Amino acid sequence: MEFTGSSYTGAFKNGRMEGEGEYKFPTETRYVGEMKNGMIHGKGESQLTDLGSLRVIPDGCYDCGDGFYDPNTRVITNYEHHFLRNA
Repeated sequence: MEFTGSSYTGAFKNGRMEGEGEYKFPTETRYVGEMKNGMIHGKGESQLTDLGSLRVIPDGCYDCGDGFYDPNTRVITNYEHHFLRNA
């Protein structure tokens, strides 16, 4: 996963992002947390520049822009962990 204008600081394995790191997108959106096989994976924090603060992503979930997606339950909750919709 690499986008033009993005940057990554952290661990690599076999030339791919692996372990703890920080990924900055060209939009200045930032993710700090676990990487696996070159992709954002697992527990971490995301920061959208217009919102100003880091969000803690629950373990096993993904930040989907308006909340967190849990692939085990296939449910999206808002950032206060209230139900939004089924995925």
